[in-house]
Amino acid sequence: MVAVDQHSGDVAAFGKTSLGVIGRSPGYLQLARPVQRGVVTDPDLAGALFAQLIGRSGLARGAKPSVLASVPVMASARERLALEHACQRAGAGDVELVEQPLAAAWGLGLDLAGGTGCLVIDVGAGVTEAAIVCLNAVMASRSARIGGFDFDAALVELLRAGPGLCVGERTAERLKVAIATTGPLEEERFAEIWGRDVATGAARSVVVASSDVRPVVEPLARAVVDVALRCVAMAPPELAQDLIDGGVYLVGAGAQLPGLAEQLATALALPVQLAVEPETAGLAGLASRLRARPTRAPGRPARAGGRRRSTPSLTLPRS
Repeated sequence: MVAVDQHSGDVAAFGKTSLGVIGRSPGYLQLARPVQRGVVTDPDLAGALFAQLIGRSGLARGAKPSVLASVPVMASARERLALEHACQRAGAGDVELVEQPLAAAWGLGLDLAGGTGCLVIDVGAGVTEAAIVCLNAVMASRSARIGGFDFDAALVELLRAGPGLCVGERTAERLKVAIATTGPLEEERFAEIWGRDVATGAARSVVVASSDVRPVVEPLARAVVDVALRCVAMAPPELAQDLIDGGVYLVGAGAQLPGLAEQLATALALPVQLAVEPETAGLAGLASRLRARPTRAPGRPARAGGRRRSTPSLTLPRS
């Protein structure tokens, strides 16, 4: 995410900092997502965002770093090329794209060199993917454009339509973490949230119970389960049998939704292991892969596709 100055086109902040800027700054700053549902939707802003990240990596000015970036399995050739070009516009040299479930499997430390496959279910911010990985490759996969953002958006709409409270994405996310669940609880959970009254515009609070939000959470959870079931159903019988030994792993920003792992385990009739750090499993996998790559000798050209593109015209102040 980036906060963009609508007058100049400059990026005022990015990441979580941009969320703090919006709503506490002049109205000409607007929030934008140059990468949505795992793919680049605004090449210029994406290049500017990546340039900021590369600039903060401590590399010498003018260096052309090697970049690993993850993409959804469902990403088209055009979408993959857009991501590669955005990295190159930011100053990257060699760019390699890795499918997200495979990166997450590396991050989990799974042995993918053998012949036993495992199932990785990645519930990301905007995309859910289930993939059977084996021999360091994705052997079968199914995807759906649904993820953590959809859970948050459903809660925002529920609060607006029900108690008539207008809240933002951050409040919805906190509510999701606090009380959302995919099934009944032994003890009901409650959370008090503040927002703006839709009718009067005044600030007020409401108390929400886990049973209040379950009707909008359960359909989304069932969609995640459906993705996993379709992946297993399309896999060759030998690979499906491997899952008993290889295991099933749940990762991603939406993986920690209470009850989701249990619901998946029931539907698949297999134990499902929730990653210790599900949100960063893919990042950890990319980092480990990057560290393991041989260092390129001085003067050795980057592989084809690693040409540097012109940097974006957007200004990126350090904040």
